[in-house]
Amino acid sequence: ETVAIAYPSQPILDTAMNQLSPSPYTQNEDETLEELLNLSRNQQLSRHQAEHLEELRQGRLERLYETGSLCVSDLVPIIVDNGTSTLPSAILAISRLGGFVEILPVPEWVWLPNHLDAQNSTALEERLRYR
Repeated sequence: ETVAIAYPSQPILDTAMNQLSPSPYTQNEDETLEELLNLSRNQQLSRHQAEHLEELRQGRLERLYETGSLCVSDLVPIIVDNGTSTLPSAILAISRLGGFVEILPVPEWVWLPNHLDAQNSTALEERLRYR
């Protein structure tokens, strides 16, 4: 059963888009995209320009996903016990084929067993220690 879906964060997408190798088949589109982006920083785009910019961004994003660099290569759950009586925290390290790593905090309700009382931290600590 799927609990959640972790899409790449905006900083990861921006970095991957900037590192995307230019395609010989879409060179004119890439140049037009850069021109429109520069234009949008200085002035308001017309409706037609804004729509064209969005189409070019979408095409570039599709090409980025086709390269496979954003595919998840590894998921590592990490339980962090800070040595206090509070419940430990959980994070998920998501590695992607392009060398990107994201750290995602996981809410307690996702990873804590339902039958454990969240207030009974001693029982929880013992249970986690023997896993």
